[in-house]
Amino acid sequence: MQNDSEMSGQSGRTISPQLTLFAEDSHASLSRLPGSEEEKKTRTDRIQQSLRKATEPPLLTAETSLKIMEICREVVEKGNPSAVTDAAVGALLAHAALQGGALNVLVNLSSIKQSDYVDQLNQKVIFLQTTADKIRDEIMTVVKAKMALS
Repeated sequence: MQNDSEMSGQSGRTISPQLTLFAEDSHASLSRLPGSEEEKKTRTDRIQQSLRKATEPPLLTAETSLKIMEICREVVEKGNPSAVTDAAVGALLAHAALQGGALNVLVNLSSIKQSDYVDQLNQKVIFLQTTADKIRDEIMTVVKAKMALS
């Protein structure tokens, strides 16, 4: 039977070649980095463009979630009384999706250098979050009032 130090030694010998490969891969990656100022600028521009592009899907998620919340509010206010709590749950789930989308937009904005773009999207996210909070609160008020009547 092997003792702990023999087992550790064998594990270390198994891992060591993998670490060497990782180091060689890392070195190869670094050697491919752009060298000239023009190459660096092109690379930076592409990264910034990718970051801006990465804000689009979560922003669309947040915007769509707000529309869903508006539909849920209408169902709560005017729809079948039996569907009130279902619509409220739908609104709460849409609210969570909106918040998730907003967070993903914000995490990408933190790395974008184009300040006017960042400011514009920050304002849009704030509007979406504020509006969603208001709709959620309105829905919950109506649902609680309708539940108290039944």
